[in-house]
Amino acid sequence: GPERSGSTWLYNAIRLLHLKAKVPCDSYWLSRLSRENLEERLRAKPAAVVLVKTHEWFDHYPDFIHMAKHVFLTHRDLRGVVASYRRVKWGLAIPDAYVAEHWEWVKRCSLDLSYEQIMRNALVPLKAIAERLNFRLTEEQFEEVREDLQELKRSHCGNAVCQVTKLWPDHRSHETEELQGKGDSSNEQLNELKDPEYAQVLNSRFKEYQRFYGYIS
Repeated sequence: GPERSGSTWLYNAIRLLHLKAKVPCDSYWLSRLSRENLEERLRAKPAAVVLVKTHEWFDHYPDFIHMAKHVFLTHRDLRGVVASYRRVKWGLAIPDAYVAEHWEWVKRCSLDLSYEQIMRNALVPLKAIAERLNFRLTEEQFEEVREDLQELKRSHCGNAVCQVTKLWPDHRSHETEELQGKGDSSNEQLNELKDPEYAQVLNSRFKEYQRFYGYIS
């Protein structure tokens, strides 16, 4: 999924669902995919499911994307994406490529999950992922995975990304952690952008995306 849209939650949800189902899973972050780096991981012994987290789309991906049994995707109101970009100082605006590349993934995805649903009730997307993976878990097991995700922490200190969870320092804001699991959270609470002028720019420039997902009418 694209940056700041719940993609790290998705990565860890898939990883932890495999763990709960006792299905071997090797998980990776790759900024750019290739047939060679996928085949290398698929050849690894002992055999395991290969889970790859990535963001961008490149023109050569259609040559080998069929190697993926599933493509899971996340999306988020772009106003919330920009607010998150600004909080972590990654940028002030969304480039056109953010949305253009997302549409390429949408054409090929098995499941497209909303950040807002993940935040309000993570059990719903967890069960949708498990259904695609053909995992038969109990309600208690789903609840355990949900709790693990809500309490997810980095496995080490320092400024580098955690190699297990792919969480960065300050990956989630305090406000985000407070809103997790609150089913009545409004879209404005989950995606507050304190810049109404740029919010209007987003809704105009990326109208197709915002309307497609119901963020504007």
